Amino acid sequence: MIVGGGTIGFYLAQQLINMKIDVRIIEKIKERCDELSEILQGAMILQEDGTDKKLLQEKGLEQTEAFVTLTNMDEENILLALYAKDQTSAKLITKVNRISFD
Repeated sequence: MIVGGGTIGFYLAQQLINMKIDVRIIEKIKERCDELSEILQGAMILQEDGTDKKLLQEKGLEQTEAFVTLTNMDEENILLALYAKDQTSAKLITKVNRISFD
């Protein structure tokens, strides 16, 4: 499960699909979802708010093998990862741009 359908999310999803791994991308922006749906035929693209805890549960956070937060907001990525840590035993990957978050 990938939260954020930007450039990094796209390339990660592409690699995972090539490895025959099921991919779900949660992205807020409709236009970006449309682009991803056309390009990433093997991925499930959801136009939703990836910070919605109820949505994450409904889409299978507890059963996911890996949870990747790739939004453009460091704080959001960190909080999502902390939430996921309490909800699942999945591998967690969090994008953080500012090195001041040590």
